[in-house]
Amino acid sequence: MDVRRISLIAGLAILTYLMILQWSKDYSQVTPETSAAANAVIQSEINQPDQMDIPQGNNNPSESEGPVVASEQKNQNKISVNTDTLNVEINLDGGDIVYAALPDYPSSLETPNDPLRMFEMNNRTYIAQSGLVGEDGIDTGNRARYSSDSSRYELGDQDSMDVVLNYQNDSGVQVKKYTPFQRAHI
Repeated sequence: MDVRRISLIAGLAILTYLMILQWSKDYSQVTPETSAAANAVIQSEINQPDQMDIPQGNNNPSESEGPVVASEQKNQNKISVNTDTLNVEINLDGGDIVYAALPDYPSSLETPNDPLRMFEMNNRTYIAQSGLVGEDGIDTGNRARYSSDSSRYELGDQDSMDVVLNYQNDSGVQVKKYTPFQRAHI
């Protein structure tokens, strides 16, 4: 009697499992169905762009300093730190490490001059982010805009150095963010 009961329960369990697999296969694939009217609206928006979306060019070539200023601002927004084993870029908006590479280690054998990147924001975004958030935090809402004494730091012959980022808000609160770097003792 017990063998029949166990056999029936096992058979029902297997049958239930197979039914769930088939149901999942039949009904889990969602096909997007759009109406012809929705397609017509989307197509008309593509064919007739809004005038506000089209940038206006500068007719006077002597005043076209846009790309140069943009690249200068991009470089002014970051500081670079080079140690004996690490190259780092720190974004002054928030004080985040947005780029870190190991120059002594190639990214692949085919490109020995291309350093192994640990953090980058090109094809994928890997950053080391930190901030002061909370009721009175300086990173609440918008990120804090730090300043630095230099745009480039070199470890040189020192054993360690601190990169200090400074921030002062409208109320006079001063924040110093220290990022320590030290020589690798291998």
